[in-house]
Amino acid sequence: MISDLIVGLTVLFALGWLLASWFVPSLRRKIEQPKFAFQDQLKHFDTLNQVGATSGKETPHDPR
Repeated sequence: MISDLIVGLTVLFALGWLLASWFVPSLRRKIEQPKFAFQDQLKHFDTLNQVGATSGKETPHDPR
C-alpha cells in the first residue's frame, strides 16, 4: 500500500516537472543554469590550459 503511494506520488511529481519545463521555459533555464555555468567554467579552464600547454611544448620538461 505505502509503496503504491510512493510510486504514484513520484510519477505525479515527475509529470509536474515535465509539464512545468514545457510550459514555463524560464523555469527550465533556471533549473539548468548551474550546468551552463559549469560548462562556461570548463571552457575558461581549457582556454587557460591551452595557452599554458603551448608554452610547455616549446620547452620540454624532464621529470627526472
